[in-house]
Amino acid sequence: MKRLTAVVACLSLFWLIPGKAGIMANMTRIIYHQGDKERSVLLANTNKYPVIVQSWVDHGEADPQAETPFVVLASIFHLPAQKIQAIRIVYNGDYLPDDRESVFWLNLYEIPPNLHHQALNQNNAKVSLAMNTQLKLFYRPKKLADFPAKLADKITFTLQQKDQEWVLICKNSSPFHISFSQIVFDSQHQRYPIKQQMDMMTPPFSEHIYRFEQPFSQHNGQIIFSYLNDAGFSVREVTTLQTP
Repeated sequence: MKRLTAVVACLSLFWLIPGKAGIMANMTRIIYHQGDKERSVLLANTNKYPVIVQSWVDHGEADPQAETPFVVLASIFHLPAQKIQAIRIVYNGDYLPDDRESVFWLNLYEIPPNLHHQALNQNNAKVSLAMNTQLKLFYRPKKLADFPAKLADKITFTLQQKDQEWVLICKNSSPFHISFSQIVFDSQHQRYPIKQQMDMMTPPFSEHIYRFEQPFSQHNGQIIFSYLNDAGFSVREVTTLQTP
């Protein structure tokens, strides 16, 4: 009874994480520190049916054959409905830069039962689909300090005209990947949000172009941005717009 209660309590924590996939992880991003022997991720099957789960690490292309310095154990397993399974991520020691983070993607590919036997017909209007969930995996070298508590002094935003429209250029001078959840240009009279992209991340020591949802002519204002910290929580900051 105690074991069943513990499983139900753990599953309730997974259900707090939003998403459409049936396989849910106990974290939204993974930080693999240099020197770690492994990182464990707990997976819960919130479906009402069992699934086959295949897991691997790639560069974001959803390719199980991709070559990366990370191995996932167990890579393929059966997960009953409402049950939990732990997987382990192991670094094989291949060279990675030691002056900045490296980013990879953990793929969680779930295959429902009878996928190949279902068909859309008059008696069966529902077809099961395989789904792939991706989580970012960051490799963090030892020489890097902790992720900055405040980013406003690590990044700069400038306006630049490209293809007859104004865009926002983010320059990241830190050794960390910065994943934005929202960026808004706040002028004196109106706010202009950045278009949402599949990946709003600016890599270390680089620049990234962000485009606005609508054109504008105001050039004076500030930048309000939200980014994800190591725990996957959104943090809001305000910074000034830099002069090109």
